[in-house]
Amino acid sequence: MLETVSLDQLRTFIAAATEGSFSAAGRKLRRSQSVVSHTISNLEHQVGVKLFVRESRYPTLTSEGNILFIEAMEVINRVNDFKTTARKISEGMESEVSLVVDIMFPMGLLTAAVKALHESYDSVAVNITVNALGGTVQPLLDKSCQISIIGFLPELPPSISCDFLLSTSHVFVASHDHPLSLQSSDLSRKEVSKHVQLIIIDKTNVSKDLNFGVVSPKVWKLTDLSVKRECLLAGLGWGSMPYQMVKQDIEDKRLTPLKIKDMSEMFFLMPMSVAVNSSNPPGPAGRWLVNKLKALSAKYEGENPGEGSKDR
Repeated sequence: MLETVSLDQLRTFIAAATEGSFSAAGRKLRRSQSVVSHTISNLEHQVGVKLFVRESRYPTLTSEGNILFIEAMEVINRVNDFKTTARKISEGMESEVSLVVDIMFPMGLLTAAVKALHESYDSVAVNITVNALGGTVQPLLDKSCQISIIGFLPELPPSISCDFLLSTSHVFVASHDHPLSLQSSDLSRKEVSKHVQLIIIDKTNVSKDLNFGVVSPKVWKLTDLSVKRECLLAGLGWGSMPYQMVKQDIEDKRLTPLKIKDMSEMFFLMPMSVAVNSSNPPGPAGRWLVNKLKALSAKYEGENPGEGSKDR
C-alpha cells in the first residue's frame, strides 16, 4: 500500500497540519473540506498510522503524525529542489563547473569564491584541478575545462579571452643555513648557478621553448609548491616562491630572501588572469564564478599592494 502514497496526499497532509483544520487546508488548496478529510483518511489507511486526533473541534497531530509530518516535509522539499534544478538545467544551467587553477594563485581567495558559488548555486558541482604553467592553458585549449586561472600567458588563439585578476608577489629564497644565505646580499648569476635550483615544471609542451628564470645547470624539477617549500627548508636548493606562502618562514628565519643581480628585484610580481574559451563557454554558474573571482581579486589587490615590498 505504501507505494501508492502520492505527492498530492503528502501536500494535503502538510496543509492540514500547518493550517490547523481540514476546512482551512481546503481553502488553501482550493478544495472542499470533505475532499481534504477523505484524502487524509486514505493516507492513514495506506500508511497504517493514525495521523490526526479528531475528537476535538480542530484536528491535532498524533505523536506518530508529528514524526511523519517531518518526513513528509522533507519529501516535498526534495521534490521542490528536484523541480528547481530541472528548470535551471533546462534554462542552460550547467550541472558542473570545471576549473583549472595555477598553483601560484592564492588558494584562500579561490576557496572564498567557490564557497560563495556553492551558496548561490548549491546544485552545481565544482571540479577543481591545480596545475602549473602550460598545465593551466592546455585544458582550456582542449576544452576539458570551462575556466582557467593562468599565471603564464603564451600566445593564445583568438577564442581565448583573458581578464587580469591580480599580481602575486614572489621571492627567491634558500634555507637560513644554505651557502647562498651566508654570502653577500647581492649575488651574481655565477654564484647562484653553482647550486641546485628548484623549479616548477610544465607537464605540457605549451612552454617548452621558454625559460622561466632558470640559471643553474643543476636543476631539480618539481610539480608541487608544498614539496618545493619542504625541499627549500631542508636546504636542498634555492628557488622562487609565492611570498605569502613563505612569509612566516622568512619571519621565523627558516628561509632567507636572496637578491640576485641582473635577474629581478628580490620581490617580483607575477600577473594572474582568468581565461575562458568562447568555443566552450561557461554557463550561468561559471560566469557568476568568474565575476566573483574578479571582485575578490580586486579587493585582494587593494589589501595587499605589492605584498612583500614593505618587508624588504
